[in-house]
Amino acid sequence: MIKRLLCFLLLVKCLTATAQQNYLFAHLGLRDGLSSNTVSKVQQDSKGYIWMATPNCLQRYDGYRFLNFFTDGRLLPQGALNDLYVDRKDRIWMVIADSILGYFNTTDFKWHPVKVRLPGHIRPRNATLYADRDGTLLLVYRLQGFLTMNAGCTEVSEQYNRIPLPPGWLPTQFYQDAERNYWIGTANGLVKYNPFLRRLSYAGHNRDNDAVINAFADLKMVNFFYEDADKRKWIGAWPETGLIIKSWDAGGSVQRWDDVILRATKNEYYTVYGVIETAGATWIAGENLFAKLVPGQHKVEPAGKDAPGAYSLRYDVIHHLFEDREKNIWLATNKGVYHFNPPQHVFNFMHNRVAGKDTAFKQEVTDILETRSGEILVSTWGYGIFSYDQQLQPVSSGLFPNNSGLKEGMVWCLEETRDENIVWGMQNGWVGFYEKKGRRVTRIRPPVFQNTTVRQVAEDQNGNLWFGTQGGHIVKYTPASKTWKLVEKTSSPVCRLLVNRHNEVWAGTIWDGLYRIQAEKEQRIHHYMPGRPRGEGIPGLAVPDIAEINDSILVFSLDGLNILNTKTGRFRYHEKKASLANLAIDRNGVIWTSSATGITARSSDKSAAAYTFDERNGLDDFSYNYAAEASLKDGRIVFGTNHGMVVFDPEHILHGIKNHSTPKIRLAELYLNDIPVPADSILALKKIVLGPRRISLKARFTTNTFHTVYPVYYQLEGMDRKWKTATATGEVLLDYIPSGKYLLKTAYLAENHSLNGILTIPIEIRAPFYKTLWFFILLALTVLFLLYLLDHYRMKRREEMEKLRTNIGSRLHNDVSATLENINILSEIAVLKHLSDPKKSLEFLEQIKFRSSEMISAMQDMLWAISPENDNTSQLLLRLQKYVGILNNRYHTHIDLASDPKVALLKMNIQLRYEILLLFKRSIKALIHAAAEDICIHVGADKNRLLYTLQFSHQHCDREQLQHFFNNREFVSRVKNLNGKIHSSIHTNQAEIECRIPL
Repeated sequence: MIKRLLCFLLLVKCLTATAQQNYLFAHLGLRDGLSSNTVSKVQQDSKGYIWMATPNCLQRYDGYRFLNFFTDGRLLPQGALNDLYVDRKDRIWMVIADSILGYFNTTDFKWHPVKVRLPGHIRPRNATLYADRDGTLLLVYRLQGFLTMNAGCTEVSEQYNRIPLPPGWLPTQFYQDAERNYWIGTANGLVKYNPFLRRLSYAGHNRDNDAVINAFADLKMVNFFYEDADKRKWIGAWPETGLIIKSWDAGGSVQRWDDVILRATKNEYYTVYGVIETAGATWIAGENLFAKLVPGQHKVEPAGKDAPGAYSLRYDVIHHLFEDREKNIWLATNKGVYHFNPPQHVFNFMHNRVAGKDTAFKQEVTDILETRSGEILVSTWGYGIFSYDQQLQPVSSGLFPNNSGLKEGMVWCLEETRDENIVWGMQNGWVGFYEKKGRRVTRIRPPVFQNTTVRQVAEDQNGNLWFGTQGGHIVKYTPASKTWKLVEKTSSPVCRLLVNRHNEVWAGTIWDGLYRIQAEKEQRIHHYMPGRPRGEGIPGLAVPDIAEINDSILVFSLDGLNILNTKTGRFRYHEKKASLANLAIDRNGVIWTSSATGITARSSDKSAAAYTFDERNGLDDFSYNYAAEASLKDGRIVFGTNHGMVVFDPEHILHGIKNHSTPKIRLAELYLNDIPVPADSILALKKIVLGPRRISLKARFTTNTFHTVYPVYYQLEGMDRKWKTATATGEVLLDYIPSGKYLLKTAYLAENHSLNGILTIPIEIRAPFYKTLWFFILLALTVLFLLYLLDHYRMKRREEMEKLRTNIGSRLHNDVSATLENINILSEIAVLKHLSDPKKSLEFLEQIKFRSSEMISAMQDMLWAISPENDNTSQLLLRLQKYVGILNNRYHTHIDLASDPKVALLKMNIQLRYEILLLFKRSIKALIHAAAEDICIHVGADKNRLLYTLQFSHQHCDREQLQHFFNNREFVSRVKNLNGKIHSSIHTNQAEIECRIPL
């Protein structure tokens, strides 16, 4: 994958050409997020963020978007933002409304006010900030005075001033040089303060006998002062006579620049606000002015203003210049912010020119040739041949005196023979020859070309010339015999001819593939076309350019870069990105190609990094011409375009790549459920703990590189197995992360295909309480406790059941024992009465029979009650129904039994079922013995009570037996033992008894 070169290049003197460099500017305006197009100041903090001051807003920029802090009285005080300064602790010092001073904490985004003690002679207007090399902050009121910050940064006041200005010398600007001397511009002139000797020097009072003070003693109303790396002093003053700009060098030479600037700007009105030096260049800016100063030549090179194109500079006033850590220069203007990087403008675009004239010829360049004599010839389509020296300055050619080369018209190709003769191909089948020996130019039109344009010319190892035409002719010219021979006829225009070290002619065409011809035998060896198995053919029909790496490796610019091993006949294909036009090999074997996306450098190794250069590196013309290239003797490469030439030095470019510093990836913004959170405060934590509710996390990462663009990748370790690509603006979206512990890792993709600068952020998403470990432990303990209770209840119930069954068994044992004892007694009496009173003996036998029957029935009821299969009310009702049926058959009675369906749902234990069964049987049998008639029995349920109702007719009852039933203690006691109640009512012929038994 092709990577963009997005790194800081070392200071290079890009190209040895002395032509003025064209710079391309990136612009930030309202559409990009600026709150106002008027920007007064630009600064950078240690993390790389750019801070800008607009009239009503402090803005932070990270290369993708702006973060805004308005001076509206909420986060920041209300008022116009006059000036800002970023100190070494990343505090943003600001002056608001000329009288409010304080700093903005970039970690927690809080404002910290500082007291301003204004003396009576200073009115709050025209306030600016200045910080010296020790970090001491001055609040300067132009032409009024200045206040100094105290050591605790709690207030500014005149009492902390360390520089005692002469009375009446009111300040306009402060500057401290590398030797810690202060230079103060004032209304009365320039003042120097030596802090070590605590001594002032100024015009008329030059105690240090300073040469600079003497040189500028006549200047009043000094507005700026600056010292560059060569110790050259720059000064700007505006006395009543008008603007004056001067420089003083270490040799004592003084140069005046205001007139030079005026001429360079074509007499346009300008003012100067400041000077800045970067990468060995000095820049000056102000109203209608932005230019590079060239002191050695006493020359000014204005940057283009208001030119057409997307990368031009448009402004009326430049308020401030700032150089960031990438060596970008930021211009704060009244039409937004611009930035560009002079060291990274490693490509120089040139229009063709002729010596002694400023006219730019914008016709397309078709070929470039560096002759053995050192002259560089450039052919164009329409304006012939131009001549340059080694510095690419136009010269009067020795080959074409008086610029006669321009008359050659439409020239397509250039070649120098071994005899140092020059050959060029032209439109309509013409060929031009320059004979060095006779210094003459001849033109011929060989019939073999059939009047088609001659696009290519190359010399083989035997001194023969090969030509390729628009009509597809590949022609050999033998100088010895002056014969022309058509060797091959292709079906496409020939756009490139190359003779390799084996004396083979390689011909690239536009739509007929690649031809390989043996020069001596004049025979085609191979015709490479698409459609062959991978590795044996070319991927496309067009072969715009060809270059030779060594005696066995050729490279071709097709749809992507293709490499052929001529010994094995195998092709290797690089990934296709764009159709390539030009192809050149530098001294180190690096392959340079041009395309519609820019210029790319890559090695023949497919796995190695590739670097792509575009507008940010000075390229503003991407319309390259097929095979229009040259590698100069000094290592520079020239590519021809539709409007001129691109010149660059590959060695310097690649040297800068190897020595660039890598950036760090940073968390710029963080949103939790769409709520912004201060990023620096989050990073100060050991880990981010969130939850337990559903969490949506949006984070934006940046490298804070502004000339470069690094793609951001991320991986949520614990969820993602592979790295993922963030959005184009570096955003990472993590919606509704499950509970757990994660590690968010972010990195940027470097040119060597590796992920660098990995930033890790531990994240813990707390689970809801019902998903936590302690909840599951508690739940398990609860389940175990419930199981214990259930088991305990089961065992207790079992014990109760055993106890009930034991009680019932004991009771049965007692009843059986009592009954058997009675039967025994009755049987003995019956035996005694058998002879004396047989009739009485029969009565006793009847009693024995009755008691035996009663005992058997009681035993059956007892055994039924203790049987586990009868542990439900439905079985009780069936037992009662069966008993009623037996009585109706035995006594020929009419007993009706009805039950409520709800009764079957009632829960009863063994004891209760047994007692109710006995109560039911004893009460019915008693009524039968009393001769009750029409007995109706109803068993119902009311809430958790059993309702047992008896209705019968007592018209023919035995009154004594009936009264005995109502007064039966056993019946009443049984009901009371069950905590029940008896309600009875007797009418003329009917009676009703109701028992209510709670369950």
